[in-house]
Amino acid sequence: MKFLLRDSIVAGLFYFTTFFFWVTLIVPLEQDFLQTTGSLLYLPAAGRILPVLFFGIKTIPTLFLSSLIAWNFFWPYELYEFRNLGLFISYSAILVAWGIFKYLDAEISFDSKLKLSNWRHIVLFILLCSLLNGLLDGAFYSTDVDIINPLISLRFFVGDVTGTIFILLFCMLIISAFDIKRN
Repeated sequence: MKFLLRDSIVAGLFYFTTFFFWVTLIVPLEQDFLQTTGSLLYLPAAGRILPVLFFGIKTIPTLFLSSLIAWNFFWPYELYEFRNLGLFISYSAILVAWGIFKYLDAEISFDSKLKLSNWRHIVLFILLCSLLNGLLDGAFYSTDVDIINPLISLRFFVGDVTGTIFILLFCMLIISAFDIKRN
């Protein structure tokens, strides 16, 4: 809890950044599919999952508030009626995944030096969060559009995984590009 304010601000700004890039770069390309099946490169999933991995579960309230602000004030389209309940479902999926990993005593943070087993846990955490979010949000939005379509859950899962992995790789590329070797 030592750096709660700093971590919360960074997490909120990270979510807003991923949301902004998704809305400006990806949404115009996928506009036809968003209404019925979801995005295949959902960058805000990284804005939800990666700060929890970097800073811990303490950032969930800030991330949820950032999501509410982004979806209710900055989302330029009228696609979803009950997006706030969808956001609650998404963050519940992260909390459930976090609880499962804590119950299994798996190391899922970037606090210590990354090892191969830690990377496996991180990828597994991303997959579990995306799977839970895909199943739960897919079921919820299927009722919203009055069509039972399993492709909605599949696209939510794929979009969350690809968006999170894309942002994670992008951040690693940026960090390695500015890494100065010290003698």
